[in-house]
Amino acid sequence: MLQENHDSILSGHRGMNKTYEAMKRHYKWPKMRREIEEYVKTCAKYQLHKTLRPKKRTPMEITTTARHPFEKCALDVVGPMTETISGNKYILTCQDDLS
Repeated sequence: MLQENHDSILSGHRGMNKTYEAMKRHYKWPKMRREIEEYVKTCAKYQLHKTLRPKKRTPMEITTTARHPFEKCALDVVGPMTETISGNKYILTCQDDLS
């Protein structure tokens, strides 16, 4: 079973998650996920040809907190909203970082 879902020419030596998802549609046994993970880890062809993709995470940015009111503000535009009689349909919001 496992060989058919991982080693087959048609399966393309998929990784752990894709092999597990394919297997759980048809089979279930105790410690299934762990066994599939071990099997995929020991597959020589998979280990040779897998591509390592770096995780794309934006680095966290340390920001300073304002010490005085209105030292640091954020502006945002909300809309379009229902148009007023005057023809306005957007709202400009201003948020003080401190309060």
